[in-house]
Amino acid sequence: MEEIKIQTGKSVWYGPDLDQKQNEWLFIITTEELEELAPAADKLANSSSASPDSIDLSLLDNFDEEFQLPILKKKINEFRQNLYNGLGFLIWRGLPVTDWGYKRSAAAFLLIGKCMGNLRAQNMQGHVLGKLLGVDQFIAAFRKYR
Repeated sequence: MEEIKIQTGKSVWYGPDLDQKQNEWLFIITTEELEELAPAADKLANSSSASPDSIDLSLLDNFDEEFQLPILKKKINEFRQNLYNGLGFLIWRGLPVTDWGYKRSAAAFLLIGKCMGNLRAQNMQGHVLGKLLGVDQFIAAFRKYR
C-alpha cells in the first residue's frame, strides 16, 4: 500500500482556518480604487460601437498606455502573488455592479483581470468573461441546479 504524503505549504489550507486569514484572500475595493477604476471602465465600456452589449478588447492590446491604474495595480499585484504562491484564490467585494450596470461592470472586471495577467478564454466559445450576476441573481441561478 502506498504511503499518504501530508501536503504542507501556503497553498494547503483548511476552510475553517481561513476566517483568520481574510487579509490574504478577501479584496474589498476602496472608494479610492473605485474612483480610479470608474473612468477606465467607462472608456473600455464605450469603446465599441458594434453592439450596445459588446466591448472592444483590442483596446486592451495597449493596456499600460491606455489605462493608468497605479493604485489598483499595486493592490492587485499583492493579491496576484497570493494567487500564484499562496492560497490560490481570492474574493472580490465592493464593485457596485447594480449601480454601474452590466457593461460598465463587465469592463471593470476585464480591467481587473488584465491587471492580474493575460485574458484567457473561459469557455469553448472563447469568451474571456462569463456572465456577471448580482448576489440575488446568483442565488436564483444556483437554485435552478438543485
